[in-house]
Amino acid sequence: MSQIKKFESTQNERLAEHLVKGKLRAPIVKRIAKVPQSTVNHFYQVHHNRTSPSGQLPTNLLSHAAGYKQSTHAALIVMVYLRILEELKRSRPNSTREALTAHAFGRTLAFYNNDVCGGDPLLTPERAYALTQHFADRSSFARNAGSPNGIKVAKCSCCDIPLVVLSHYREHTCDMCLAPKKKH
Repeated sequence: MSQIKKFESTQNERLAEHLVKGKLRAPIVKRIAKVPQSTVNHFYQVHHNRTSPSGQLPTNLLSHAAGYKQSTHAALIVMVYLRILEELKRSRPNSTREALTAHAFGRTLAFYNNDVCGGDPLLTPERAYALTQHFADRSSFARNAGSPNGIKVAKCSCCDIPLVVLSHYREHTCDMCLAPKKKH
């Protein structure tokens, strides 16, 4: 039994270190990875030579639908996260939902920060976390589907690019399709 606890602890610490490298703030790292605050603080000192930023964590999801760039980046994060989560559910059927969502978020954050944005992300890790948590539970999406304050992923009615839009929109056209075409 103690070997299992030690293995889980090591995995959680690796996840915490991975999230700290992605610049996710300490309260969320602690919540996701289930590690002590001292461990998170240590990782921040090692990787960033400072403590975790303080301040209010973002809770407003409407900012993801505020503009074309935010909307497309948010949709990409949601789609990648849900895909990774489904793959993890298939490959690790005995894992807890909490462990699956934690690892899916870690992988999504790494993909977004490194492969999509090259280390200069448009959406902060905290906003990406709030977004993925909103869509992680399909029932939370269903609860907010009719709400004027909710968001959903929908495709542009012209070009089919996925976007995060306000949930009350029945049809949406992206900014690129609405922009006047330049004549050459």
